[in-house]
Amino acid sequence: MLALHTDAPKLTRFPTLGCLWNPPAFFENEPARLRKILSYDGFLTAGPDMRDWVETMLFPTTRSAQTASFFPSCHTALHAPHIRPDSRAFYVGSNWDGTRFAGLFAHLEALDLLDVWGPRDRWQHCATAYRGELPFDGKALLDKASDSGIGLCLHLPAHIDAGIPNMRIFELCAAGCLIISDRHPFVVEQFGEDVLYVDMTGTAKEVADTVARHIAWARTHRKEAMAMALRCQDRFVKSFTLERLLEALPDLLSRVRLSCGFDHAPKEGRSADGVDYIVRCGGRPLSYLRRCLSSLAAQTHNDMGVVLVRHAGPPDPSGLLTEFSARFARIRCVDAFGAKRSTALLTGLHHLQAPWFGILDDDDTLHPNHVSSLLHAAEAAEADLVYAGSVKVVEDGPDGEGDSRHALAYFEPYDRCELLNGQNYITSNSYIARSAMLNARLLRDPRLDSMEDLYLLRQLALRGTVVPSWLVTSAFHWRTDGTDNTVFARTQATRSAQRLARLERLDSVLAVTRTQAAGRPEVDSGRLAIWNDLDHERVSALPAIQGWEDVRGLAPHRPILIYGASKGGRILLLELSKRDDLTIQGFLDSKRRGEAWELPLRRLDDVGEDELQEAVIVIASQFVSEIARALDARGSFTVYNGYPLIFRHLA
Repeated sequence: MLALHTDAPKLTRFPTLGCLWNPPAFFENEPARLRKILSYDGFLTAGPDMRDWVETMLFPTTRSAQTASFFPSCHTALHAPHIRPDSRAFYVGSNWDGTRFAGLFAHLEALDLLDVWGPRDRWQHCATAYRGELPFDGKALLDKASDSGIGLCLHLPAHIDAGIPNMRIFELCAAGCLIISDRHPFVVEQFGEDVLYVDMTGTAKEVADTVARHIAWARTHRKEAMAMALRCQDRFVKSFTLERLLEALPDLLSRVRLSCGFDHAPKEGRSADGVDYIVRCGGRPLSYLRRCLSSLAAQTHNDMGVVLVRHAGPPDPSGLLTEFSARFARIRCVDAFGAKRSTALLTGLHHLQAPWFGILDDDDTLHPNHVSSLLHAAEAAEADLVYAGSVKVVEDGPDGEGDSRHALAYFEPYDRCELLNGQNYITSNSYIARSAMLNARLLRDPRLDSMEDLYLLRQLALRGTVVPSWLVTSAFHWRTDGTDNTVFARTQATRSAQRLARLERLDSVLAVTRTQAAGRPEVDSGRLAIWNDLDHERVSALPAIQGWEDVRGLAPHRPILIYGASKGGRILLLELSKRDDLTIQGFLDSKRRGEAWELPLRRLDDVGEDELQEAVIVIASQFVSEIARALDARGSFTVYNGYPLIFRHLA
């Protein structure tokens, strides 16, 4: 797979190469975009600075940065240079970021030296020079550029700083244009004095005057100008055509397949890296189980075993066991009919035989390099538990065979404190762990209807070294009706969350870790000075929710509105949901509308005064006084400061 834009993460089982031809300034401060970029298996980098950025980002991980040089270039559809006595400067652009270089274009338009192409609504400020829209057919743009004979190649400052050229330089070369460019380092290094340059640090009029002089020279020195254009085209053909750049892909793909575990390991007998998977099944059609076992059978790691745990009724999986028996070194089926989910999981754990184990429910899947890549990371980091990024697959059709939508759901660095404080970002099928960590204490049944995977994961995290593989290799599947996805059943999850809290309350190791993990000092959240909030008098006037005692003190007959739907809102939702008699009515936000964790998300302006008067509003944000003032402007309501409780979880 080839991702042409950084908005498109890796979402499939196939090796995915990402094109990095935007400067880091465009995405470094956007965590969501950064996650998408790092999800790629290999990287096509537009220049040495971009290659260095990838290598630097992956330096502290167990991954090796597999890169190849690649630019937003053009195919080989060459036009002979052709400059006329009335040639003007060709420019095409979508103006996605606004009217860039507007002053320059206004001066050139007034001089009748500009042919502009692009979306009509983006060029209303250049109505006289505007020539129309161009189809994306690989031909029209080059034809029109060739007709003009001269082309403008201009870059945003971020592109110049990062040494990343845009595609204009390559298109103008293919079209045989004389190029007028800013002093972009790539253009200067690769095309030298065969390009005419402008100093973009001057005023718009000064730059326009320079462009006008270049055009006047080209019109009167057509032979010399066309010779320059031809030399640029020759350099383009030699090194930068799309066909030439694509020649590097087979070698990059070969390196990616090797480093990311896509190539099959040699077949051997039982090894120190054998992995047994617990597959819980029952209550779903066999088509799900077949898909699940197929993804295990497709693993490039050889020494694989399966412990099939039946926790619900028919259909009978014996036929599938026979079908897949030749692929697995170990395969067995055990029964835990009618048992709680934790009991079914423990049944599987008791039947492990390999040094490593993983968990895979019958409706989920793994990418073929999942196990190999995790074992590689475990060896490199000497880790006891290694996890991968996860894709959420939403399925509309029956039996998992209909249309599906994919999204990158979890791809996070390891934060032990965050994991132990309830913010789980490691799905049950995304990790493998050493079986040796399963001591007698861990093999006791916590009797959980759900959240049993989280309980096991947190116990393992307390006992071993945990690292991410920094590869996306697992997928969990979700049906739109949600009827068979127990992890998203709110009533059951609330009941299990209450039991989980009791199970862990007297766990001394967990308690110490929660307050001292990662060297973070324990804080008095009731007296904390809220970051970015200088109105301490307004904050101190609000009753605060600092712990479970305060949660228990909330009136049961009044609905709860949580103001803030980010991570803090999620923490409060989980804590408040431990009380069966509280009704969480939804979330409020200053800007967003929609849904958050299966509850309505509304802007404050959308909620009537009567509803606000009836509800208890709990602020789930560090900007407490700002939200309190917004509520004050609407009226006098019952408002609690929930941030101290959130801070305790994050500290």
